[in-house]
Amino acid sequence: MRRIRTPRETFDDPWKQIVPALFEQFVEFFTPDVWSDIDWSRPPEFLDKELRRVAKGLRRRRVTADFLVRVYLKDGDDFWLLAHIELQAQKDVALPERMFRYNFRAFDLHGRPVYSLALLADGDSDWRPDHFEYKAWRTRMALDYSTVKLLDFANRIDQLQKSDNPFALAVLAHLKTLETRGDAEARLEWKSRLVRLLYSRRWRRGQIEELFQFIDWIMGLPDELEERFELDYVELERSRTMAQAMPPIIRRAQERGERIGERRARRSMLLRYLEQHFGAVPDKLQTEIEAVDDLTALDRLIDCALAAKSLEEFTASLS
Repeated sequence: MRRIRTPRETFDDPWKQIVPALFEQFVEFFTPDVWSDIDWSRPPEFLDKELRRVAKGLRRRRVTADFLVRVYLKDGDDFWLLAHIELQAQKDVALPERMFRYNFRAFDLHGRPVYSLALLADGDSDWRPDHFEYKAWRTRMALDYSTVKLLDFANRIDQLQKSDNPFALAVLAHLKTLETRGDAEARLEWKSRLVRLLYSRRWRRGQIEELFQFIDWIMGLPDELEERFELDYVELERSRTMAQAMPPIIRRAQERGERIGERRARRSMLLRYLEQHFGAVPDKLQTEIEAVDDLTALDRLIDCALAAKSLEEFTASLS
């Protein structure tokens, strides 16, 4: 059987979107001690303008995500939280100095205490930088910063699947994306499993949408398997009658320029699935499928296609 390879992963954009969207859950999951000290009744403020000033002139890696956020403590004081996510799956010896420069420049420019956090997404379990310093005779400059290694969660898969924090599934999706590099079938299996797990949660609609988009984005599939994922997703949407499930599907349709109705969409996916799995679809069978206009009947045909072992077996279901 031909092994289908995965497309090149995109890590930075999904993380850049989900962190500000679910920032409180982000802090709670990765730094619970910090989370417990913050007054979450006062909304965090993302300091994009200040971050640009801090980063000006500094060499920045492409696969990183940085957030400078003003939060308020329960005692009324405010401080700045600088979250740096190192997303490239290899170590970077320049990271400690970069963390120092970001922290120092934020304090120097704005005079506010800064908490620095680095999330490391590389695959080297021994690389755990959490300190930078230099000395010149009796002068010493140093920074200790917090580090979270995503690889450390690899032996906590059961805990991640049971956690009620959305970032548990985000981390799991990230780890399984790395694990399934080059194996699209395995990635499809995990992507479908994570989406089903997502919709078993009783989270707010906005949280589900953000996390679905993260999983859909980070766990990229080749086109021939994307259709299989969509078919499985249509079945999930139908069985759980979740109105919030539709936007990501519409987004993909828009990207292809295929603003089409539900009936046409399901007929199109059904025909593509049959062709990819059983070869060319005879004209007569295509005509019969195009003539089916009832959504319930189309859903039944999709179920039959997923269960069929051959085109002949599926054709028999039409009679």
